[in-house]
Amino acid sequence: MSARRVGRLTPVGIYAIVLLLGGATTAFAARADTFQIVSADTRLADGVYLLDAEVEFDLGPKPLDALKNGVPLVIENQIEITQSKNWFPDKTVAALSQRYRLKFHPLTEQYLVTNLNSGERQNFRTMGGALAGLGSLRGVPILDDTLLDPKAEYYVRMRVGIDLEALPAPLRLLAYVYGEWRSKSSWQEWQL
Repeated sequence: MSARRVGRLTPVGIYAIVLLLGGATTAFAARADTFQIVSADTRLADGVYLLDAEVEFDLGPKPLDALKNGVPLVIENQIEITQSKNWFPDKTVAALSQRYRLKFHPLTEQYLVTNLNSGERQNFRTMGGALAGLGSLRGVPILDDTLLDPKAEYYVRMRVGIDLEALPAPLRLLAYVYGEWRSKSSWQEWQL
């Protein structure tokens, strides 16, 4: 008789399974568009195309908690320049990555943003200030004008997200499981 009871699911048991499956589904879901590219544009100056962009960041509770506990976060700006081909797929002319490390120093209670490409550093007193500094991109060189065909049409596309591979190994596994770690923007495209 007890074997029968073990094998049967009660309504409460079914409810618990539904909650667990729903929780697992949300855990694996990516947090798309939690970073939002508000504006992006390029300009030509002294023969080099420069990128200007504004990005808004919405870090989830787990990344914020990790940051407050000394785990640096690396934010990656992926930029691609493509040449439009009428009847064929677009050709990627250049792809680059701008990476920034955001770190909290508990002793000074300041946030440090380091451009990992150039080594430039900035200190901020608040998380909001650090995220605003990260989100304000001005004059980022992306491509030399001499590399482009003046008769061709080119497009720039950009996406911003947390670089999960830069996390410490034990945390990296959890980051792949929990969706709020996979914060990223959708691709935004505009004509060069």
